[in-house]
Amino acid sequence: MPIRIFFINILVFFFALSARAQEEVREKVNQINQWYKEHRELAAVDDNLERISELNAKMTNYLLQVLNDPKARSYPLEKWLNLDFVQSSDKKIVVFSWSEKTGGSNQTNINIIYVELPDGYPKGEKLLDCHTFDKEQSLYTGQINQIYDLKLGEKMLYLLMGSGISCNTCCYDYTVLYEINDYWLEESFCVVHDYRQGDGKYSFDEKSRTLLYDFTIDSDDPLYKNDCAEGEKLNEKTCRYLRKYQFNGNTFEEVIK
Repeated sequence: MPIRIFFINILVFFFALSARAQEEVREKVNQINQWYKEHRELAAVDDNLERISELNAKMTNYLLQVLNDPKARSYPLEKWLNLDFVQSSDKKIVVFSWSEKTGGSNQTNINIIYVELPDGYPKGEKLLDCHTFDKEQSLYTGQINQIYDLKLGEKMLYLLMGSGISCNTCCYDYTVLYEINDYWLEESFCVVHDYRQGDGKYSFDEKSRTLLYDFTIDSDDPLYKNDCAEGEKLNEKTCRYLRKYQFNGNTFEEVIK
């Protein structure tokens, strides 16, 4: 066989393998989208909770298979998938999420984080909660609303900011700072503030790299009862908390007034 024909056959072979691999990924993505469509249309009532739970498990399993495919970065998964997502500007971190639909007042979400490691290898895992009182870290069930890139020389850090609803009138703000290492994510900062819905706000100033949290809590609130020792007393029962954190090049430090 002439060498030219041999190399053409080799190219055709690898092209066929690549096309088949892409087809397999698309089939899984299409299945995820079909399940997600059914999931969105199901109301979170008792009769549907078993099926909703089954769909959550199926979507999570298939999505992790797709994201951990070595060829995943070659495919426009953010365009193919119908799931909501937020990503860093360099697209090295993407968080896919959807409502868990448990039917309770705690409005939990499933979050799958997708990271491109330094060697270009993709990795997807369930997003863990950086703030936990348990020995074993639990899953993060709020939403990630924004990802900011914080570049310092050749070093790149990623600030993930989110929020969630934990009861009919309860909410919280969530912030974590990550750096991508050779194997996964390295956490260097985490803060969570919770209060009643409508009683607070948070912001990040990209220019000054400053986090600001401003919220109030009633001293007679049975869930957040406090003596206002670390806040500003606005009246006999209302305490205001103003929390400011400044980026120092490696992490965030609280600015003490």
